[in-house]
Amino acid sequence: MPALRALRPFAHREYRVLITALAISIFGSGMWAVAMVYEVIHLGGGPLELSVVAAAGSVGLVTFLLAGGIAADRLPQRLLIIAVEGANLAVVAAVSGLALAGLLELWHLALGAFVLGVGAAFFFPAYSAILPRILPPEDLLAANGMEGTMRPILQQAAGPAVAGILVAALSPAHAVTGVAACHLLAFCILNLLRRIQAERGLSVIFISHDLGLVRYLTETVLVMKDGFVVEEGNTDQVLNQPAHDYTQRLIASALA
Repeated sequence: MPALRALRPFAHREYRVLITALAISIFGSGMWAVAMVYEVIHLGGGPLELSVVAAAGSVGLVTFLLAGGIAADRLPQRLLIIAVEGANLAVVAAVSGLALAGLLELWHLALGAFVLGVGAAFFFPAYSAILPRILPPEDLLAANGMEGTMRPILQQAAGPAVAGILVAALSPAHAVTGVAACHLLAFCILNLLRRIQAERGLSVIFISHDLGLVRYLTETVLVMKDGFVVEEGNTDQVLNQPAHDYTQRLIASALA
């Protein structure tokens, strides 16, 4: 049944952890969109100031999008995602603290929006890159569909609605505090990724000619020919950019 196929990624613990943190982070982003607007208005800003703050986020995203893609290919995606969420938490918590203390200025908001834009430029390429490492190929389409379903519901509907309620009931500063709480929760959940492996010091030697399984199950790969190692390194890097001609032939034959 199509409905059951759409839920198959949830059978994998790492995906459940990742998608839960992503949902909370996206929800917080939706809250930020409304909280930021009312915070600018609260500080006496008008259309020009609001445009500057909003543009700062877009500049951060566009400027660092290429760097984010390169980082997702070169660096451990799990650590990159956690680092980005930690940076989001730090900047929103700082904005929240300044707002509650009555010390917030427009440039603080613009800087915060810029950092959040940079974070998005690194987060989503890393998220896309880590999915094939934690899910089998047949579940990737369902995982992408789940993200596409969540984004408009949480980022464009639920998040802004909750932020609007907080602004009306309390203040824009409290809405920003709600955003910080979302990023804190997402950061804590992301730190559960692969914690069991780290706690137990678990390592596994996996020998196979199935490159799909090798990519899915391993972080480091050694390519051997006639009993000798001809290439080794990070699995994604070796399989995406093979240096040795034997590795290139193996990958070409697997794709044929």
